[in-house]
Amino acid sequence: MRRYYKWIAAVAAVAIFFGYAPARGLASQFLSIFRVERVQLLHFDPADVAKLSEALHAGGDLSIDNFGRVQTRSLPAGPELGEGQLPGALGGYTLQKTGTASGTLVMITPDVEGINAFLAGLGSGVLMPAELDGRTFKLTMPPALYACYRDEKTGKELNLSRSPAPTLEVPPGVDMAAVRQALLALPILPRDLKRALEGIEDWTRTLPVPDFGGRAEEIALDGAPGIFVPGRERPADRKTSGEMPEGEYYGPTIMLWYRHGIWTVLEGDFDLSKEEAFALARQLEAAYGR
Repeated sequence: MRRYYKWIAAVAAVAIFFGYAPARGLASQFLSIFRVERVQLLHFDPADVAKLSEALHAGGDLSIDNFGRVQTRSLPAGPELGEGQLPGALGGYTLQKTGTASGTLVMITPDVEGINAFLAGLGSGVLMPAELDGRTFKLTMPPALYACYRDEKTGKELNLSRSPAPTLEVPPGVDMAAVRQALLALPILPRDLKRALEGIEDWTRTLPVPDFGGRAEEIALDGAPGIFVPGRERPADRKTSGEMPEGEYYGPTIMLWYRHGIWTVLEGDFDLSKEEAFALARQLEAAYGR
């Protein structure tokens, strides 16, 4: 579950840079802290991501040294994750073990000259604003609580992860609209991918999640926004090779949702149904007093 958490937290940066859309009456002073509190599925051809990656690498050296300085610091887990409130059983699953994963503070200080040289090399006519240079952005990926449950009769496992919402702290005076404009103006950005990113309107709190396999759906768990991905067993001829058809999803059932500042992720066997996942989620929330 920690790998899913890190994936979700990292994608939060994409939400900040691509997710901005002007809103009526927006004050000239933009919010300085962005907090991921909802999700939005992005539907586009997964081949577009491969094309974008190829185009980026063709544009020159992608070493971070050319684009600025990145520093990281570990964040210890605290009592806010509520480890003591975990139920001893969820449905037919019994709690086997628990643990915590440390969080990470990532401090990003852009080198605008290096970034703009790279953008210009890609043929872009819109560059990053000069005021970004030397300003430090702070991306916080909070600590996570994880737990493993097992059905003693079937041997199936249910994994759980809980963590506070990732945040991005933007230096005062930085125009994030200009940053978004420069990124969306990339001539190598595939049309469908650009359209999907432009469609994200709730820019201060939305995490864009790519739906490569076309199986995910946005949900509401008693008002809490989230996503449900039905599981799918890997075909026998691919269980050993590890190869995956492009755009396909084979793996466990995944359900994630956000409530009261906490993201929760449940991962069950590939045949765990949506109804069963909702029932388990409600039982878990009851243990936390929601």
